[in-house]
Amino acid sequence: MNQQSGLASAERDLADVVDVGIFTGKKTAGGKVRELRTRRAEKYQGKKDAILKQSGRLFSDLGFANASLDQVAERLGIAKPAIYYYFSSKEQILFECFIRAFDVADQIMKDVLELPLPAHRKLERYMRDYLISHLNGDAPSMPSHDLNALSLAYRTRIDRRRRVRRNRLRDLVSEAIRDQAFKPCDPAIFMSSWGGAASWVIESFDPRKGLAATDVADQVVGLFLRGVLVNPDQQDA
Repeated sequence: MNQQSGLASAERDLADVVDVGIFTGKKTAGGKVRELRTRRAEKYQGKKDAILKQSGRLFSDLGFANASLDQVAERLGIAKPAIYYYFSSKEQILFECFIRAFDVADQIMKDVLELPLPAHRKLERYMRDYLISHLNGDAPSMPSHDLNALSLAYRTRIDRRRRVRRNRLRDLVSEAIRDQAFKPCDPAIFMSSWGGAASWVIESFDPRKGLAATDVADQVVGLFLRGVLVNPDQQDA
């Protein structure tokens, strides 16, 4: 495909997203203009989300270094130049995949902390919902080693967010120990072990093998917590 035909194809790909016919110079009521702008923004975000979703899958399957934007475009059925309407580079896509995953995890944390539950139940709920969100594809499953492909500025922003959530989780572990719901353990070791276990489960999960995401999450969290609960037989009480 030559450059001219490639750009023409990109314009067609974006037609349903940018909606170039929205503003034609005709006088339109204020409410109608706001409605059309909202629709335009929703279409733009929808296409951007689709690119992130497919890119995240490719990065997870092949690794960031081995995945290409040509493959992303092929999976989406669009021309590669269309991707650059939404992202300036492949690195920016990787960064936003991490940010999207962190947005989901942070929202789960926020919701859990508001529950009227003891610390160990909040932690159990977080772990379960975190796994389900990744196994169901609601959050991109990004291999941690791909962080090294990002610039220092991007890594610094990601590390800052990860540190805040990590410390809140460690605080829950410490609180569960004080409540005598958990056996004495190092909260840092607990969360590092959980992070490694969760990553392996997420990367190896195959929905075609019959287990639902909720079943996998229940089994993994149950097995993991049995080692630290003072009364593991009362876990579901």
